[in-house]
Amino acid sequence: MEYSQPVQVLALATICFCAAAEVTAQGPKLDRYGDPLPHGAVLRLGTTRLQTKGGFAWTPDGKSLVTTKHGVVFFWDMSDGHCRETMSVPTDPGYVSGLALSADGKKLVCTDRLGTIAVWDLNESKIVTHPASPERTERDNVAMALSPDGATIATIGGGWITEELQLWETATCTLRRKVKLPNLYSPTLAFAPDGKLIAVASSRDKSIVLVDATKAAEPVVIENTHGDGPNALAFTPDGKHLYSTGVAAIAGLPKDRPEWKPEILIWDVAQRRQVGELSLELELRDGCSLAFSPEGKTLVSVHPDQILVWDVSRRAVVQKIDGLRFWNASSTRVSIDPLGKYVAVDDDTHYVRLWELATGQPVFAERGLQGGIVAVSWSPDGKTFATGGFSSEKTCLWDATAGNLVRQLDQQVSFARGLQHSAKGAELVICGNESGRDYNDPYAVVRWHSATSGKLLREFRTPGRAWKFALSADESRAAVITSSGDVEDPRDTRVRIIDTATAKELRSTGTSFSYRMTLAWTADGGTLLIINGDKLLRLDTQTLQVVFQKVLPHEKRDLGPRTTVSSGIFGALFIHGGNEVVTYASLPELYGWSTLTGEKRWTMKVEGPHFRGMVVSPDESILAVIASLDDTNAKTLRLFDIVARRELAHYDLGREMCDPLAFSPDGSRILVGFYDGTALVYDVSEAVGKQ
Repeated sequence: MEYSQPVQVLALATICFCAAAEVTAQGPKLDRYGDPLPHGAVLRLGTTRLQTKGGFAWTPDGKSLVTTKHGVVFFWDMSDGHCRETMSVPTDPGYVSGLALSADGKKLVCTDRLGTIAVWDLNESKIVTHPASPERTERDNVAMALSPDGATIATIGGGWITEELQLWETATCTLRRKVKLPNLYSPTLAFAPDGKLIAVASSRDKSIVLVDATKAAEPVVIENTHGDGPNALAFTPDGKHLYSTGVAAIAGLPKDRPEWKPEILIWDVAQRRQVGELSLELELRDGCSLAFSPEGKTLVSVHPDQILVWDVSRRAVVQKIDGLRFWNASSTRVSIDPLGKYVAVDDDTHYVRLWELATGQPVFAERGLQGGIVAVSWSPDGKTFATGGFSSEKTCLWDATAGNLVRQLDQQVSFARGLQHSAKGAELVICGNESGRDYNDPYAVVRWHSATSGKLLREFRTPGRAWKFALSADESRAAVITSSGDVEDPRDTRVRIIDTATAKELRSTGTSFSYRMTLAWTADGGTLLIINGDKLLRLDTQTLQVVFQKVLPHEKRDLGPRTTVSSGIFGALFIHGGNEVVTYASLPELYGWSTLTGEKRWTMKVEGPHFRGMVVSPDESILAVIASLDDTNAKTLRLFDIVARRELAHYDLGREMCDPLAFSPDGSRILVGFYDGTALVYDVSEAVGKQ
């Protein structure tokens, strides 16, 4: 198969990279990388190129990188990063678990956690599938590997804690054999180069299990491999040795408060025993992933803040690629291309990132800046906007005309719960969780930066996690919601009032609140407005005592399609100086309430039924809502005239998750942030002008 030519696929399976692009007389509108924009969009921040959500693979000639996302497989040209072919695969877009390409490049395999296996014969443009399990419980194919000859697919099923290795015949997608294994937690597996042996790592019982792939035989278990269990496995190209990664407790420290160091151990496959170890620096205190070059002379290991390049024969580091940040280094996918030129890493932040092995220089480095945008803000003059990331610790400042990156603020804040320019545009306020700390010892932070230089001016810091943030109208005070405890079990949730001039806490409430509540200031700054569960609360900002509360009744769909039950409020937005609040639950309706009396003023029927974000225009006449549909996961941006309570326009957003959105200061554009690290700017001036 010649990979310099387009891949031949079935006509029905070939899809356009962006079918919703707006086509004009001059052709489709393009972003700064030359890719089409959806209808109504005028700018894209970042790029959709080299994105993945389920794995990647190299073509045998090393000229293309293959990724999968939303049920589509993309072939990216390494000469310039553009997509030269796409294919549709019948896997569930939300649960894709793996992608693999056979060594000869003829078989492409995709799996999802619902049990689907799809195998493309790329030469003959034929597809064979094993359908999802009837239960659809996310418990199948939690890990997948393809034998080097492409004849056998190995999967692990049964959930996060699993007990079964399954071997499938690739040509027919039929189950050939099941192998009972010890309990596995977040397992990983690898085929030996000759395809006769499969290694499975289990972090739950700290073991490596070796399974004969050619015949029914009792698995061999290598026990007590790492102090906290193995994370990743890689066979040497000759198959004689197996490398495993994990962490071990640092000697001499108390057992009740251990600290960990990473380790890479070397195992003799034939003798089933450890024969060596790679020496790692102690400041790298987390697990890692690894991969060999095709000829076996080079090994790369991926750590939280760097990539190490090893000379295998000398067991020595020959190069470091520093200044990096990986979301979860112990579970990244890493691979060196067949020509030994590039190292590719996917750390589950939507992008495959690339570096040249010889120089350590990044390739297409500007294309994956943030691991999911969760906050956006326009500057008051409309010339720039800021985006805050989920897994990224950088807040990005963008040019609002060209869409190019102006500056990154490396402020060590993950999951930007709040992002707001000051009224005069001199400062940028960022609220989130301090990164780089132990997961069980988090700190909530609010930081004020210069909007021009990015310099940190002052900060508020307190134990716990930040959830919501709001500035008072005169910007003299800020309110932030924090909680202690685990993300799934927050405790001690309270509202804190902060003096913005000194970044000092003035006062805080008790603990009778939900961390999911919405808050805002009244125009005079005397009252905090809160949606807490199904209640509207008014708090005096001097005493933080509740001065008014009322239930705002909402309903949601019950298990039956035609029945509803009482519901909490899923989303809320305070408007008109805090005199009114717009809310929604799971019904395709928006509601307007008086915050003075709790009286419902209006109901507006909309297409939904699920909403992901709301924002109001600067003159508070237009309501913008992100709505999604159950059956397709498609999302739309919908604009409503608040007074007339009618829809003005809607725009396709695609299938990517998105929450944050913001109007430009003049109300003519809307910025939408996506979880894939990109953002789109929509020109809504025509729709707004028709109100």
